[in-house]
Amino acid sequence: MGQSNNTDPSIYSEVTLLELHAMLESISDAVYIGNVNGITLANQVALDQLGFTSREELNRNIGTLAEEIKTRDALTGEFIPAERQAFARALGGEWVTQDVLVRHRLRGEDMVVRCAASPVILNGKVIAAIAVNTDVTEQRKAEAALKENEAQQAFLLHLSDLLNPLDNPIKIQEAATRLLGEHLGADSSSYLLDYGGKPIISFNYLPSWNDDATLVID
Repeated sequence: MGQSNNTDPSIYSEVTLLELHAMLESISDAVYIGNVNGITLANQVALDQLGFTSREELNRNIGTLAEEIKTRDALTGEFIPAERQAFARALGGEWVTQDVLVRHRLRGEDMVVRCAASPVILNGKVIAAIAVNTDVTEQRKAEAALKENEAQQAFLLHLSDLLNPLDNPIKIQEAATRLLGEHLGADSSSYLLDYGGKPIISFNYLPSWNDDATLVID
């Protein structure tokens, strides 16, 4: 059986590049590969995620790209300097996972992205970096909603425990008004009664730290 002796390196380079592109496009998350000068490879998900129409359009200095898409810390909302960007740190040899806020270039919408960036090392030297960005916006919204629901449930339980021993309607109004004000961190909280469309303050509570703290019961 015959065996090919074709050793033209350009053929293998072309096949390898096509395979690499195929592998990138098979990944459901956004993938970016590049160096200090910019992004040299990216899949379609990556382009769509940030609002670019081509890899050439995306290919720019990391700092410039970060400014354009407003890359910010997901917790503080502060802009992340170019040297602290996950991709730049990966080019410096770090393995980084970082949640960031980015702005879609065309829609102007903010999203939360989890960026996992790693250096590409060859013969002991960092020759590039690769970043996989996962859109976790909906996950973060769900987590925030869950925390809010848990806080509401804890407040209602505390309110129930406080009010259960009370049998005087006025004392119940006072206690509920005070607890709600403390829960909301309000400067004051009031209980209003509606007399024919004319609301009357029945109880006004101001926290002890408020210099104008008074207790008003009409």
